[in-house]
Amino acid sequence: MCIPSPKFGIKPQQETGFTLIELISVLLVLSITAVVVLPRFTGTQSYRDLLLNDQLILIARYAQQTALTRHNQGVTLELSVPSSDWLFAVQVDLDNDSVNDLEVKRLELERGSSTLTMNSPSTIAVNSPTRLRISYDNLGNLTRVNGLAVSSNLHFDAGGRSMCLSLAGYAYESSDQASCVAD
Repeated sequence: MCIPSPKFGIKPQQETGFTLIELISVLLVLSITAVVVLPRFTGTQSYRDLLLNDQLILIARYAQQTALTRHNQGVTLELSVPSSDWLFAVQVDLDNDSVNDLEVKRLELERGSSTLTMNSPSTIAVNSPTRLRISYDNLGNLTRVNGLAVSSNLHFDAGGRSMCLSLAGYAYESSDQASCVAD
């Protein structure tokens, strides 16, 4: 009896599958990707900071528009932290008696660990005992901050992002405090 040679028609059995080194290298790449990328999707603080800045710009622009439409009525933007959340409110003094009679817009935002600070002309941190009241005239210009006359643009640091409120009452995102004060 003759045993056929591998050269003449009988093929050797081929091994299929992955080697141990290939499996370990794929697992290593996946674990590194998970460690680097996953916290960016699960962490919400950066989104809270961005939302704080965007909502501050939105409410300041709304306050300016309200001042333009309410002739001879005082309009105030109040920024405060009455509980654990941010409270932004646009209020109107209908009869000019220095008492806000009507709240026309109110935004409440989850605070998390976000901070809000007005850096110019003086530094005021908006926190639980401190509120910030910004007054507008009937042309939408800034007139007072916490009862004191305003003579320069206001710069805010909202969760690490810069926002400027010009003397003309326009709110916009700025790159830093120097560019806000220079405008």
